[in-house]
Amino acid sequence: MVGKAIGRIKIGDKTLEGTLGCFSLCFLLAWLVFPALPDFTLLWGPMTIVDAFLLSALVAVLELYPIRFGKVVLNDNLYVPVVVTFAAIALHN
Repeated sequence: MVGKAIGRIKIGDKTLEGTLGCFSLCFLLAWLVFPALPDFTLLWGPMTIVDAFLLSALVAVLELYPIRFGKVVLNDNLYVPVVVTFAAIALHN
């Protein structure tokens, strides 16, 4: 939504502003909101600022560059949560 509202610098079909908005929101959620959820730290352990930064950057990059197989573009709502969940598991193991 940020990219559509104020996006000026195009990167493929997306905008730099939209990517920065995505990163910012993901970072705030990962760093401030998710750890406050009941049982989050019990299940995932503590969320460090580095973890929040890396996972947010991964989300932003995956949103910026969609996965394509020829002319077929995968729906990022399906693969982004899966990829980021595996990355989070890898960071905490």
